Amino acid sequence: MEELDLRPVLDAARGKPVVLVPFKDRAGGRAVAMLAGTCFDFVLDPAVGFVNEVAREASHVVCYDHRDLDDICSSGKTIYDVKILYGGEKKLFDLARDYLDPDMARNILEREQNYTAHVKACNTAGIDLSRHSIIRLMPPRAVQSLLKVRAIATMALFEKAQRGETCDLGEDERGTWPFALALRQVEYAGIKVDVAYAAEKLKEDLPKHERKFFVNMSESDGFVHTLFNPAGGKTGRIKVESGFNCMTIPHGAVRKGIVSRHEGGQIVAFDYNAIDYRSIVASIEDPDFRKLYDGVDDFHTRTCQMVLTGPPEKLRRDIIKYFSYVYIYGGSDETLSAKTKLSMEKVHKVKAVMDRKLRPIADFRRKLAVQARVDGFVMLPNGRKIPVAGDDHDGKIIGLYAQGFSSWVFEQALIRVVHYLRDKQSKVIFTVHDELDIDMHPSEGKEMLVVKTLMEQPVEGFTFRANLKKGKTYGDATDGG
Repeated sequence: MEELDLRPVLDAARGKPVVLVPFKDRAGGRAVAMLAGTCFDFVLDPAVGFVNEVAREASHVVCYDHRDLDDICSSGKTIYDVKILYGGEKKLFDLARDYLDPDMARNILEREQNYTAHVKACNTAGIDLSRHSIIRLMPPRAVQSLLKVRAIATMALFEKAQRGETCDLGEDERGTWPFALALRQVEYAGIKVDVAYAAEKLKEDLPKHERKFFVNMSESDGFVHTLFNPAGGKTGRIKVESGFNCMTIPHGAVRKGIVSRHEGGQIVAFDYNAIDYRSIVASIEDPDFRKLYDGVDDFHTRTCQMVLTGPPEKLRRDIIKYFSYVYIYGGSDETLSAKTKLSMEKVHKVKAVMDRKLRPIADFRRKLAVQARVDGFVMLPNGRKIPVAGDDHDGKIIGLYAQGFSSWVFEQALIRVVHYLRDKQSKVIFTVHDELDIDMHPSEGKEMLVVKTLMEQPVEGFTFRANLKKGKTYGDATDGG
């Protein structure tokens, strides 16, 4: 996996002329890259409205016209994103305020307020900014001044992080960088779609949420792309920034439109089994209790075996799954009775057994919540801190912990898998929460067993399990054909 080492490019960039280039990637995401000479590229905070405006309507005064991201990277250079390096949550002004000197933060704020003032003036004057570029309406000197200050601040943040001087940059933020590089490979691989199939489906009377996916497919060149935000939410969950929203692909017809790019290839889905529940058990100090779940194929079947007598057929397993959710995260007995169709008397009996059998989980939840309220956050094993509110109940706090831990497990697995498949014809093409999806070449079926092993490598001494499903289409793999 490529290591982050900016020292050579930082040294080479000093004293070189700076060129600002708005770009758009294959997922449709837009931002502004700064090129110092020919050796140093990075993204200037694409979430800010001003930068998006520069990208949408390039002014010859400050930058060139749009260029594809692939063209910028054609010489092997990487677009470094300073926000990812610092955890991905804050805007450039916030980063400057927290990690640079107050004058720099104030300069950024003043220039952005100047930009906002021009926007308000245009609105007052009745100028339609959807038809006229604010960049062209502003004085060129003001535009150049803001971009220059932002560029200097970004360079300073890169240098500070590279020297390890960023006081709050924990191991989890440092670990975001290889994850971001792995996701970049997934974005570039793209998702092969059946354009003809999509065009035929559009002739039907489709629900609105399905139609938008088929329109996206039919208007593509046979591939759709997703731009991910690797920092995601506060628990570290990946989010889709733009492009094809792989996180919300509807079951059924839409999934059948995602196919393999290889003749005779298949789509393979690896889905972690109860990864959030396992993350909680992995954190419990009692080794005997952890051993009960370590590496079992199905988490809820094992819980069913512990709580109920008799064979854990599917109906009983699903009932215990409901009970586990309420037991760990909270919920009313009335809701539990309604979902399981059990009487209140039976609900109370099952919960009494769970109190005895799953006591270590309850103890861990209570201890975690007490510590979180003292600290104001829950601490994950990898050092990530997830903020909690004073009125968050115990179930919500352990839920944040489980999601954060799960995200960390998934990140490490994706990094390993993308690295392993780098020289293979099979590629990771997208992810859906705790599911990793691969376009498998027909000659590399055995490689999928290696991928499964890579995903199931122990974390904190605890083995997680991933279920493997495959089919000619994504629908065949995940919907059973």
